[in-house]
Amino acid sequence: MIQERGKVISVLDDVVVVETNGKKSCVKCNNGTGCGAGVLQDFFGRKNHSLKATSVVTVRQGDMVVVEVPERAVLLSAILMYLLPIVIMLLAVLMINAIASEPAESIQIFFAFFGLGIGIFLSRRFSEIYFERGLLEPKVVAHCINRGEAGIR
Repeated sequence: MIQERGKVISVLDDVVVVETNGKKSCVKCNNGTGCGAGVLQDFFGRKNHSLKATSVVTVRQGDMVVVEVPERAVLLSAILMYLLPIVIMLLAVLMINAIASEPAESIQIFFAFFGLGIGIFLSRRFSEIYFERGLLEPKVVAHCINRGEAGIR
């Protein structure tokens, strides 16, 4: 499970809106020995992110909490957002090449963009389905106590 600390902004029935602080991408970036993504993040500034999560503990507005996201959800999200559109784009180009013996380059470009659009549409639809089923949904699992240490209250 991937855990992030955040502050409860609002509580609406079972849904909690949590604001998390943007942090550097990896440990090497925090040490200043990374690939440079941390330098760019410092240049453009870190942003706070708001997200909706279900809560397994009782929380109030202003509480510091731990939000947990399954690693599977992060991997599945990456596949849906990046890999699926590119694969469908390539399949569309391969399909037009299989149908037409030597299609014009403009037709191949059109089918590439068409396939990319279909892939983006499908990735959005699949992610909506997974969120509705609660497979990608973050959960508030604990309160933060004593200088950011997580513990279940």
